[in-house]
Amino acid sequence: MNNRLCRYLLASLMVAVLCAACVSRPKPGLAPIPKTRAVADQLFQQAEQKYQASAFPEALALYSNYLSRYPDEPLAAAALMRIGGIHAQQGNVAQARKAYSQLVTDYPSSPQRPEAVLELLSMLLREGKYSDVVSQSAEALKIVGAAPQQARAFTLAGDAHAALGQHLKSVEAYVRALRLAAEYGLLVTGGTD
Repeated sequence: MNNRLCRYLLASLMVAVLCAACVSRPKPGLAPIPKTRAVADQLFQQAEQKYQASAFPEALALYSNYLSRYPDEPLAAAALMRIGGIHAQQGNVAQARKAYSQLVTDYPSSPQRPEAVLELLSMLLREGKYSDVVSQSAEALKIVGAAPQQARAFTLAGDAHAALGQHLKSVEAYVRALRLAAEYGLLVTGGTD
């Protein structure tokens, strides 16, 4: 009986070694393609389709689902931007601010970060927090890079200065915005007929 047990154990060991040898292994130097990326992209596209169809509650749910499941995927910041925009459009200012602030904080190298910063400034302006707009516009100008974004930041700062009665500073900010707009061809001028 001892012989029979030894043969059984030896046969089991051989089967285990053969099975282990047959398991496919990734080739050295090649990273496996994550299956979650395709699933993540599909979920984001579903959210985009709902957004484009103006089905905002459904889009919001899908973007939120995407963000909770795939916070490290490349489109996570874009999902936050859409979440903030939907909340802002629905009048949920606190939720919009939370989404934009999370984008600014959690995704510092995202191309959506400058727009989120400008949205935060714009929300402050609409809320009548003019001093906050003025104090934060200098930092915003360090973050935004493109001329249209810089022009918008100067315009928001100009509006805040004007509301505070700081007319000279307001004019200076507007002039800087206009110079940027003119320099980069952002102004639309009407012709004379």
